[in-house]
Amino acid sequence: MSAIEDRLNAVAEQLQGDEGLTGDLEDAPATRLLDWAIAASRSLVQQTEGMDEAAAQQYLDTNLPKFRSVVRQIDRLVGSLPDASPEEAASGIQKVLDAAAQVPTLSTQPPVDVSATAQKIQSQPAEDAVAEVLSLINKG
Repeated sequence: MSAIEDRLNAVAEQLQGDEGLTGDLEDAPATRLLDWAIAASRSLVQQTEGMDEAAAQQYLDTNLPKFRSVVRQIDRLVGSLPDASPEEAASGIQKVLDAAAQVPTLSTQPPVDVSATAQKIQSQPAEDAVAEVLSLINKG
C-alpha cells in the first residue's frame, strides 16, 4: 500500500471511530454525513502526496481538527433543528460555513438568504437537512 493509501485508510478509520462527529443524529443522516466526511477527507489527504512522513503528519495534524469541526458543526446544527429557532438555525448554518472556510480543501457557497435556508432545513427530515447543508460546501 502507498503512503497516501495508508493515510486515507487511517483518516477514514479515525472518522468512523469518532462517535462525537455524528452523535446528535439518527443512523441515516449520520451515515450520510460520515460518508461525505470520508469522501471529502480524501482531498485533504491527497494534499500530502509527495510529502515526507513528518511533513504529511504535520499537515494532517493541522488540518484534520479543522475538518472535524465542520462535521461536528453540521451534526450540531441538524441535531438541534427540531428545537432550534429560525435565528439559531441560521446561526448554525453560518458556523458551518465559517468552519468550512478554515479547511484548505473545502470551499463554501453561502446561500443568498441564510434565513430562508434555515427555514427550509427546519421543515425537512434530518437526512434531507444534512444534504442541504452539505450542498453549501464544495469538496475538492
